[in-house]
Amino acid sequence: MLLALLTGLVTFALFAPALDYGFIDIDDVQYTIETPHVAGGLSLANIRWAFTTVHESWYSPLLWISFMVDSSIFGPGPFGYHFTNLLLHAANALLLFWILFRLFHAPLAAFFAAALWSLHPLRVESVVWIAERKDVLSGFFFLLALFAYLRYAGHPSRTRLAAVALAMAAGMLSKTILVVLPPLLLLLDAWPLRRARFPDSRGRWAAWRPLLTEKIPLFLLMMAGIVLTLWTHRAAHSNAPPMSPIGRLGLIAPTVFAHLRQILWPTRLSMFYPVDYPSAVMAIFALVAMLIALVTAWRLRQQLPGMLVGLLWFGIALAPVVRGIRFDEQSAYPDRYTYLPAIGLSLAFASLYVAAGRFRRGRLAAAVLSSLLVAACGFRTVRYLPLWKSPETLGPVLLRQAPENPLVNNMMGKWLAAKGRPEDAIPHFQKAKRWNVQATCNLVTALLHAGRPDEALPLAMEACTHPDAPPDAFLALGISFLQLDRAADAVVPLDRAANLMPGHPLPWQMLYRAHVESGNPSGAEKALRTLRRMNALDVQDFDGLTRLYVRTWRAGDARLAWPFFANNLPRRPTDILLHNSAAWLLATTENPPAPPAEAVRLAQIALAVAGHNHSSLLDTLAAAHAAHGDFETAIQIATDAMAQLHPADPLQASIQLRLSLYRRHEPYRESTHAGNRVQPALP
Repeated sequence: MLLALLTGLVTFALFAPALDYGFIDIDDVQYTIETPHVAGGLSLANIRWAFTTVHESWYSPLLWISFMVDSSIFGPGPFGYHFTNLLLHAANALLLFWILFRLFHAPLAAFFAAALWSLHPLRVESVVWIAERKDVLSGFFFLLALFAYLRYAGHPSRTRLAAVALAMAAGMLSKTILVVLPPLLLLLDAWPLRRARFPDSRGRWAAWRPLLTEKIPLFLLMMAGIVLTLWTHRAAHSNAPPMSPIGRLGLIAPTVFAHLRQILWPTRLSMFYPVDYPSAVMAIFALVAMLIALVTAWRLRQQLPGMLVGLLWFGIALAPVVRGIRFDEQSAYPDRYTYLPAIGLSLAFASLYVAAGRFRRGRLAAAVLSSLLVAACGFRTVRYLPLWKSPETLGPVLLRQAPENPLVNNMMGKWLAAKGRPEDAIPHFQKAKRWNVQATCNLVTALLHAGRPDEALPLAMEACTHPDAPPDAFLALGISFLQLDRAADAVVPLDRAANLMPGHPLPWQMLYRAHVESGNPSGAEKALRTLRRMNALDVQDFDGLTRLYVRTWRAGDARLAWPFFANNLPRRPTDILLHNSAAWLLATTENPPAPPAEAVRLAQIALAVAGHNHSSLLDTLAAAHAAHGDFETAIQIATDAMAQLHPADPLQASIQLRLSLYRRHEPYRESTHAGNRVQPALP
């Protein structure tokens, strides 16, 4: 029991740094906070949704429910999702130890074999990638099913077989990979349970008939899982690259060896491995080598039965996901696919450890060698783990190894866009565009943030014609029209986006803008009434819309915000807030989307409309002249602005700071003096 607990604790401790990691954002966010039923937490309605919905091409209700539990307990951040993944993997390590101990009655053999499996660097992908909760959750039920089967094999009963079936069903409701369970149980029947001898003669087949018969319920579950997977992944089947059956079969053996190579020598690990197609010679060579290995293991089945069972286990457990049978072509041999197959190799390792103990000093040699292997696995995992901290750390590695992979490029594009670097994100989204319509929407959004609506418009139109077009596509199309001063064309897609995104104020805010700019006051009023019902109090009139775009600009999106001002300044020549805000933003922004002379002109218009020298408007005009290089005028105007203020007025200190900059012939930049701008009430 102490060794079992030690196995789980060491496993948890080794992966514990991942508790501080963020979302990888390949599909982590998509599976969690962007799925409303998951983000809403555990409830009867959300549980009903989990059992009645195929989401992300998976029917995995227990997976979604586990995410709901995390959301309810830990909130929307990544910590809770990582914690549960780590806890499940540690529990799996403990269960594997206990199963191996029950099979071999050798505590050290079970400990080293379980540790090699749980600490191996190929486990990182299944544990740290939040979306791959599928592996650790289905693995938990898989190991529970194995444990239940050991109890059944010792004392068969319907109740104990029902426990096996129940655990298998739960695992399949997490990930249908548990379809491999029934044939793997037959392997255990041959060895080490020895319920029947290897069927190496006609006479021995009779002993297998009752073993097959008792597993009929499990085989029925297996068939149901296969049908379910084929049905839920029918879109992937239709998108599979054209290839003959012989060509697909030729991929299997090289892929099996690629997985074995990564297990035995885990270097250059990656979330995605470049997809290549081996030559016919290489495929034949790999197939022959695989057959030689199996024939050799079969011939040595009496002396080393663990080798045969381990190799067969690896092949059977890998079969549903091995390249050539599966349809996903994003990665040639993902690490996560070895989560269950590698258990067979641990089984073989434990058997070799026990066999070594029969020789003189064999137990000592096995313990020393096993310790070194476990330490090597742990060290490699510790070195590999930090790469998974965020897209910033993982992205460059993935791009070096799979530069054209659309998922990797979409992840990097989203990270760069979130960092306020849309121009850098655009090339990545262009590579990701072929992946799905959401990646196209991401590209459109990046182009809009980069101030390139003319390029965004045709892509947004293309996304909206897609049968699976998300609400984002219609919102992006409407904003593209608005940025190009085609407000009337923006109304229909924005109305569609507002209906598809109930409770989200942004489509209604943009719809209000579209009605205002297209001269439709009744439509604008209707949009405002909806915003009031939603308690979206930041936009209650046009001034609120102006302040929304001021915040957008200050958040680093000047190119996205400027078309709003450019479109509406000619339409509203007496709007002081609009003119003064545009002038201030142009004057205080590094590399603004319009020249400083335009800031001066707009600030002068605001002053003229006001009819008197309001201190705030003078402050803006001074900043505009300084941005234009006319520091003497800026100093004079700023001095006049200060003269109108009471010494205790907070704006006094702000203008004094800017005045000191003008005297040094430096313009004021809001981005480098955050918090110094006091917003007074305008007349």
